[in-house]
Amino acid sequence: MRKFLQIVCITLLVAGIALGTTYEWTRQPTQSQKIGHGSVIGASGSGAICISSCDGMAYVNAAEACQIGTGNNTTEGSLQYRDTVIIDGDGGLGIRMYGLMQLKYIFWQEDFAEGGYVHDAALANESDPSGGKFSSVADTAAWLVSIVDGNSDGDEIIVVNDDGHGGILKVETTDKALDSVECQLNGESFQFQTGEEAWFNARWASEDVSANTNVVGLGTVDTDFIDSLPNDHIVFMNQGSNLYFSVGQNGTATEIDTGVDLDDGEYVTTSFYWDGASNLTVAVNGTAITTLVDNASTVLFPDDEALSPVFGIQTTDTGKDYMLVDYIGCFLER
Repeated sequence: MRKFLQIVCITLLVAGIALGTTYEWTRQPTQSQKIGHGSVIGASGSGAICISSCDGMAYVNAAEACQIGTGNNTTEGSLQYRDTVIIDGDGGLGIRMYGLMQLKYIFWQEDFAEGGYVHDAALANESDPSGGKFSSVADTAAWLVSIVDGNSDGDEIIVVNDDGHGGILKVETTDKALDSVECQLNGESFQFQTGEEAWFNARWASEDVSANTNVVGLGTVDTDFIDSLPNDHIVFMNQGSNLYFSVGQNGTATEIDTGVDLDDGEYVTTSFYWDGASNLTVAVNGTAITTLVDNASTVLFPDDEALSPVFGIQTTDTGKDYMLVDYIGCFLER
């Protein structure tokens, strides 16, 4: 009889697994458990984990109880999805559930692992100029390229470096003073909205900071944003070795010196965070520089226009100069 019951139990367990039945561990796990994409996760006793599939790459920190539900507490650095909180006692990302993140956030990042530049604007009158990531013909590639070429050399360069780990984009001007290459993502897809947080991050370098002006950030559509910033923008830019930050709305701009000096060819990480209300925190190389406050008068944030990522370089000497862009990204709550 006992053997018969054992066979029945095993049969039911196998059948349950085949049907995708949810099982629970009602004890504190001794090691990290793997949670699959689309799993159902809940709390049942101390440190309990409920799952319905095991085919993904999300993990639970077994050192602390895993709890999900409205009103739970969270530690610094944990992921919060609306009113649901995932707790990780170490302050990190306790459960990496990308599906939930996609529902709550707009996440865009360009790592430049691939490139391609349609060089000749005249192709607009000859044949289809598509095929690259960058094009000087509007709306034919991901990025619109605006060129100033005083000698009409046509030898500007936009190319992914062969030996750049993770993708490094090289943007090189032609060889007359004030020649420039300016790139802006087609479309305006990123709007700062009240009550919704937003982040921006970019890592880049300038070959010769004393002879180059570089701009990196967000702005409304503009084909000459280096000489004159768009009316609505949030950007970093250098004047010589000095790194500045500028934010503007409807032509009213606030510019600050970050106090950070750039070196030739040395990468800098430029970031900002908007709290969804009136505070904009500016950071360089992971260190907060200042927090600006929108006072609805002299300091204004562009929350009434959708923006688009921009980066570009202008040379002030007669040599070909370049900038390198490792990545540029924007992360907003929906």
